[in-house]
Amino acid sequence: MTGHHDPASFTKVIPIFVKALADHPLSKWVQGTAQDYQQLLDSVPDCRPFVPLGTCTFTTKRLIDVFLYTQYAHQPNPERQRQYEECLAQLNGKRDLLTAMFLIQMSSAALLIGNAGRVVARWLTAYCDHHGVSPDVLGSLRDHHSGLGAVEKDEDRRARLFQVKTAQLADDLWQQAGCPNGGSSLYLAQARQQLLDAVASGASTN
Repeated sequence: MTGHHDPASFTKVIPIFVKALADHPLSKWVQGTAQDYQQLLDSVPDCRPFVPLGTCTFTTKRLIDVFLYTQYAHQPNPERQRQYEECLAQLNGKRDLLTAMFLIQMSSAALLIGNAGRVVARWLTAYCDHHGVSPDVLGSLRDHHSGLGAVEKDEDRRARLFQVKTAQLADDLWQQAGCPNGGSSLYLAQARQQLLDAVASGASTN
């Protein structure tokens, strides 16, 4: 999403769209949205009130990149892993907080990309329909898997909420212990067991 070496990306598509539409109002709007996106990437993540201003110095682009290259899409390399640890150190080892910051910034970036992308996609469809051509582009994953995007199942929602509560309790336990090195992840097992015991106790009284 943020890589400069990718053959195609949001930031590389927008200039092509703007050139094609010249001074059309849609062109100017999409260009403005792309500028907002770039400003977001270049700025320090703003996650108040959870993270006070001045706590972090890394940019949103760095935050997104280190997560994509160490946690999800790619195999980590020493440089990216070092960058991830540097971001984590600025939050005193609070992995869950860093993850929350990543998800918040990803959501903001995705909203900008989605808003501009829908305009570009509709214009491309209209252009192709008018000229009778078929674009050589990949279809959506949802076109081949109808279940994607379905309403979250109750059991999945309960599991997700349990994970959120576990992370919150682990952070509380970590702070109560004086914030030792290693972050709140040290207390995830203890937090999970406490919640399981609480659930079992509540079930036995019903």
